[in-house]
Amino acid sequence: MKKSSKLDSIHNKLDKVLKEKHGVGLHDFDRRYLFHTTLFMCKNKKQNGAEYASELEKKLKEEVAEYLESKAPVELVDVLEVVQALAENAGVSFDELLAMKEEKQRTNGAFHKRLFLECVEDDWSE
Repeated sequence: MKKSSKLDSIHNKLDKVLKEKHGVGLHDFDRRYLFHTTLFMCKNKKQNGAEYASELEKKLKEEVAEYLESKAPVELVDVLEVVQALAENAGVSFDELLAMKEEKQRTNGAFHKRLFLECVEDDWSE
């Protein structure tokens, strides 16, 4: 099956740019036009705050699902990246978010001891 000359041209330019900027060209498996070329041919759209937050929330669900399926710690990096983008979109820097996390740990506890609260008794009259 012959690929179009336009696709070949895009693929070759991408390979050249990757080699020049990063010292690595396209992976051998990508020589069959499976990944990078398709990625770079997609349209991009800059989104406003609400639209962006909505798309980030979808992405967060996707990344969490990938982690839950694979259990690979590297997937948590993707989750963290989306959380950071969500925080920044809400006007909170990543450093501020970490400070909020530490304060919440001081007041509510954390998972360091692997303890989970199973129930809360709200009737203390007995």
